[in-house]
Parts: sequence; structure tokens; C-alpha cells
Amino acid sequence: MDFFSYQDEARRNTTYLVLLFIGGVLLTIGALYVAIVLIFSFTGVWVPASPAGYWSPTLLFGVVGLTGMILAFGSGSRWLALRQGGAAVAESLGGHPIDHSTDDIDEQRLLNIVEEMAIASGIPAPPVYIIEESSINAFAAGRSMNDAVIGVTRGAVDAFTRDEMQGVVAHEFAHIVNEDVRLNLRLIVIIAGLLAISMVGKHVLFGVGRASLYGGMARGGRSRDGKGGGQIAILLVALALLVIGYIGVLCSRLIKAAISRQREFLADASATQFTRNPDGLASALAKIRNGTAKIEHPRAEEASHMFFGDAVGTSWASMSTHPPLEARIKRLGPEYLDAKPEPRKAEKQPEQQQPGTKKRKEPFLPGFEGVEDALGGGMAAAVTGLVGTASADHLAYGKQVIEHLPDKLRQAAHESLGAVALAYALVLDEDEAHRGHQLDILKKDIEPPTYEEVERLRSDVEALDQWLRLPLAELLVPALRQLSEAQFKQFSDTLSDLMLHDKQLSIFQFAMMKMVLHQVEESHRSRGRKRRGPRSIRKAQDEIHILLSALSSVSSDDATERQKALRTGLERLDDYQGPDTLHRDSFSQLNNALDQLAAAAPRVKERVIDACSHTVLANENVSLDEGELLRAIAATLDCPLPPFIPQARVA
Repeated sequence: MDFFSYQDEARRNTTYLVLLFIGGVLLTIGALYVAIVLIFSFTGVWVPASPAGYWSPTLLFGVVGLTGMILAFGSGSRWLALRQGGAAVAESLGGHPIDHSTDDIDEQRLLNIVEEMAIASGIPAPPVYIIEESSINAFAAGRSMNDAVIGVTRGAVDAFTRDEMQGVVAHEFAHIVNEDVRLNLRLIVIIAGLLAISMVGKHVLFGVGRASLYGGMARGGRSRDGKGGGQIAILLVALALLVIGYIGVLCSRLIKAAISRQREFLADASATQFTRNPDGLASALAKIRNGTAKIEHPRAEEASHMFFGDAVGTSWASMSTHPPLEARIKRLGPEYLDAKPEPRKAEKQPEQQQPGTKKRKEPFLPGFEGVEDALGGGMAAAVTGLVGTASADHLAYGKQVIEHLPDKLRQAAHESLGAVALAYALVLDEDEAHRGHQLDILKKDIEPPTYEEVERLRSDVEALDQWLRLPLAELLVPALRQLSEAQFKQFSDTLSDLMLHDKQLSIFQFAMMKMVLHQVEESHRSRGRKRRGPRSIRKAQDEIHILLSALSSVSSDDATERQKALRTGLERLDDYQGPDTLHRDSFSQLNNALDQLAAAAPRVKERVIDACSHTVLANENVSLDEGELLRAIAATLDCPLPPFIPQARVA
């Protein structure tokens, strides 16, 4: 299944979940209404004169109001607690973020694996959290790929080899890319509302029961009027809330299990496709089978569907949200069922590059020739098929990028001050006069410590190989997310001033603006309803024409070749009825077109990426500018595209 099919399925599951939730609420209201009528009739609180009198719109309105308030309180309070996305979920489970300056070899290895996969897959590097528990488990959480985090237990960090950890992290990346994290977060919120009905019944039942017991003891065991019917009715209504609410919780767990089990199989398959190493993932599953994945934190049950392994187990009151480990291992290969995981060997050297060392002699890996064969289509089809995934070559490429980045720049990228300074340094012009003007802007607009950091990093940034500049910019995203909204606005305004100081933008500057700023802006954006974008190619044809014209313009210096590239892309859109000549667009028009298409339907985005890929590869070659612009387009559409791998040595 490709990325866009995953997206469609995730949306169908969300719709299915909402419908089931509405159905569950209606059943809860109906059951509670019937229970209250029977209780009031039994206790004598309300006895209608005729059977028709049991239908009371007033009582129904009261039941609806009561149920609505409880659901709103339960789901609303949980939504507010988790609205910050993945970080809030990780912290609610007792997790704490790993500091990139850590001297723990295992933690540094985990950070390296996550960053390598982020570069390889084209998504922002998610922050990594540690849960200090000895069990072996991991999870991914967030509202989207732009605010997701990965969490790993201390037991997993200590137990997994690099290959095993790589397989598990690839599994969690699959959940992030396929929007499982958003669905999982909604499940937590819905379950919290249904659980609140039971909790209210429990508190009322024990509260009123305790008060009745103490009151009865004080009065010698008798009520003042000798009746107590109203008090009994309250107790029975509370019991009904407890029972009916818990039935709803059990139904929600069934929904959670039904949705999550299939997604676990799909994430396992994606991880194997990504790493081309089923041994690592199978061995990780075997270690969980031989050990334990149980999470002891009190909130583990509500987030159990997010974990790599079954975090709570199965009992009479719950059902497993994961397929059996044997079934997951068997799907990776029957030969792994009886295999025993190898004990992890101690690592003598830390993975981080030592200060002062530069590994710059090895060539990067060859590019798309192998990918084309693997996908059984043309090069452009291979590019489209890689959206939301990656190959083992890309994973190795991500590892090489990390190894080739100077230690000073990589360390700075992980700190808020350093990330801001690096962003400014990356957009400084090569021309000395223009660069001087930009530095004057910085002196005027930013604080002295930030300016000093820019000066400290400038020489290393200027010496950086051009193919490493955009991957480095992508690594800035997690640190830039730590800025407050006011700080981020000031940063983005200053960055725009630097890039537009001469009223022009380079392809790299535009790509950095769209890929980095878009991803950080998404993490700051409130949870408002997203605007509806074009639902068909015909309604988006003006924006598509601008996109394909921009890609064609950087494909060649020859006008005939540019026109050929444009028409190659347009031929992929059989329902396109717009112009077929090059549009003399500006970066401003391109920016607006991308923002419009960012809200388009998933299948429209798929066809746009396909047309863009055929435009770029019309001459069967991808230049640096073409690759960066295409990836910027894909990132803005939230369709992560792996990097184009250069066939050249790093200088």
C-alpha cells in the first residue's frame, strides 16, 4: 500500500471512529434514559399514570444534558491536556526528552538512528523521549508528522542492538508518516470521555453511599422520614452510570483493538521495506516475547494502542490492542519463529563524531538506478512511489550525512540559540557586498549573543558541501519548535528580511523557507478547523501550472527543454484544461500556490507530485536546484519525499 492509500485509510478510520463514537453516545443516552425511568418507577420517585407517561421529553433532555456535560468534561479536559501534541503524551507517560549533549552511548546511538531516518524519509526529526522503565517498548505520538515524538523505554535502550533499534524506530516512523499518530490521539480523547461516565458514577455511588452509611449510623440506622426513596434512587442512578459507562469503555477498547491491530502489521511491513533488514525487527519482537513490554505507569492503559509491544496485556476487563507476537514474527518470515535473539554486545566507542574529526573522503551512495528497478517503473514513477517511505540506500545516505556534518554545526543545530544562528548563517549570500548588507540587518534586529553565534558558525557553514546544506536545515526543526510564538515570529521575520534583502530568492532559500518554516509553523498552529482546499485537478489547475512552470524553469537553460519539461508534467493530468506554455511566475506566486494546494484532497496531492516528478525527470537528470525545489513542494503538501542522493564525493 502506498503513502496516499495509507492517508485515505487513515481518514476512513477517523470517520468510522467518529460514527462509532456518535453511535456509542446515542446508545449510552438511550440506556441511561431507560435505566432512570425504571429506577424512578421502582423507588416510587416518579410513577406515570399510564404507560405512555414513561416517555418524557423533559427527562430525555435532562439525560442528554447530563451525558453531554460528562463527555465534554472527560474528552475536553484530556484534549486540553494533550493539545500540545506528542510531547504532552510522552510527558503524561512519565517520559523526559533526551538531551543531545548526552554522554550516554546508548542514548546518542538512538538519537543518531532517529536523525538518520528523518533525513532518509524527508520528515522532521522527532524529539526522542525516555521512559525510565525496565520493560522493552517504544511508541510514537503526535497530531501530525510536524509535532510527533518518539518514546523509548530504558529497557529497550539497554537491550536492543543497533539493528533492532533501527527496526523499531522505522516501525514508529511508519506510524508517524501514515497518520496513525493522529488517529491514536483521537482514540485517547474519545476513551477519556466514555471513561468519565463511569468515573462520575463511581464517585457519586461511593460518595452518597458513604454519606448514607454515616448518616444512618448517626441516626441509629434510620432516615428521618423512614423512606429514603430519593437517596436509593440516586445510588441506583450512580450505579447505572458506572455500569453503562463501562460498557461504553469496553466498546471503545474493541474499536481501539480492531483499528490498531491491522496498523501494527502495516507498520511492521513498512519498517522492513525501509531497512531491508527483517532480522532486526524480528529479533526485537523476540526480545519482547522473552521479556516484557508491560508499562507500569497509571496512564499506560489509555495509550496502550500507541506502543510497539502490548503495554498492558490482556485480562477479562481489556483486550490486546496488538496482534500476537508470534503472528507478527511469522509475517516477517517463518524462519524467525524459532530463532533466539542474540545478546547485545557492549559498544566501546560512542557514535557521535569526535570534535575536530571530519569524515569527508567517502563518496555518497549512488542514486535512483536501484530504486527504479525495485519499483518496476520509470524514474519519475519511482519518485512518486517513494513519497512517505524510503529505501535502504536512503537510510545509508542519512547515516553518511550525519557522519559528514561537522561536529560544531550538528551540536549547534540541537540548541535553540544555535539553531536560530545556523538558520541565519545558512542564508547569508556568497557575494561579499550582499553578505555585508545582511550582516547589518542582523546587527540591528537580533540580540548580541545570537549575532556572536552566527559569526562563530559562519566559516563552517561557508565550507559546507552544497548537498549537505538542506539536510542540515532540516535538522534545525526540533530546536526551533522550542521557541515561543513571539520568538518564532521575530525569527521568521528576520529570516525573511535576510533572504529578501536584494528582492530575490535562491532555490535553496525558498526550499529552506517552505520546508523548515512550514514544519515549525504547523507545530505552533492552533487546533482550528483546516480550510478546505481544491478537490479536483480542474479546480487546482492554476496553482499546478505555476508549480510545473517553476520546476521547468530550473530544469534547463534552454527554452525548448523547459517547454518540453512543462508539457511532460501536464501530460500526466488528463483532466487539466489550463495553458501549456511556461508561466513567468515569481516566488511569491509559487508560495501562494503551494499554500492553496497544501489543503487539497490527498488524491489531488498524489497527482500533483506525480506531475512534478515527471517534469523534473523529463531530461532523466535531477539537478540540485530541481531536487530541492521538488522536495520543498512535497514537504509543503505534507507528502514527505526522501532526498535525491548525489553521485559525487563530499568535498
